[in-house]
Amino acid sequence: MPPLPNSSMQEITSYINPAYGRSSTITSDGGSGGYDSVSTRDEMSASSDNGLFFVTSYTDFDRLAHGPRGTQGKQSVYVYRFHPSDGSMVLLNITGDPKDVINPAFSRFHPRLNVVYTCTEDIENNGQIFAYAIGSDGDLTQIGQVDAGGTSTCYLTIDKAQKHLLAVNYWDSTLAVFPICKETGQFTGPMTSMYDPKYGQAMVAAAKKHGGVNHSNN
Repeated sequence: MPPLPNSSMQEITSYINPAYGRSSTITSDGGSGGYDSVSTRDEMSASSDNGLFFVTSYTDFDRLAHGPRGTQGKQSVYVYRFHPSDGSMVLLNITGDPKDVINPAFSRFHPRLNVVYTCTEDIENNGQIFAYAIGSDGDLTQIGQVDAGGTSTCYLTIDKAQKHLLAVNYWDSTLAVFPICKETGQFTGPMTSMYDPKYGQAMVAAAKKHGGVNHSNN
């Protein structure tokens, strides 16, 4: 997989491989460039060989449990078209108000449908999980949103039956389960189950913003 374009923010990036219907996820830290200089005009026609990159950015470092390098992203979600013939990527779409889609930290593509899920990483408020339908031109249509049931949501996965989405809430150390429709990928209701090894005890550690420290600086 080719490297990402330089960016001044930490990014969690997923790639839709059109040939196999699968995706992979990589992380990129820091850099000196930015998105302002990226062309938004796709000069090569979309074809079955051209996949999409789904890029999410940390937008509020103060709400993170760790201290990333670089600077905060101005926007939450970017969609690029990847041209394997020459390795180029073209920006197609920018989605998500950073005031609402705060620190979208992890994304998961549905294994069968053109749907992507992303979760917000926030130590102050419960994470939110957004579901988007993906258009062939990179347009994203929000088709659902659920409360993650805990803070600093950082990981998502889908069960083998494709009927449930599981989320990890890092700061609260909890695992939550949400029902999804097998046919559409939409959420069919709020959280149905929660595993909490702390049995409801509140997190003792304070975030750096409130006098504590980051659990790591990377």
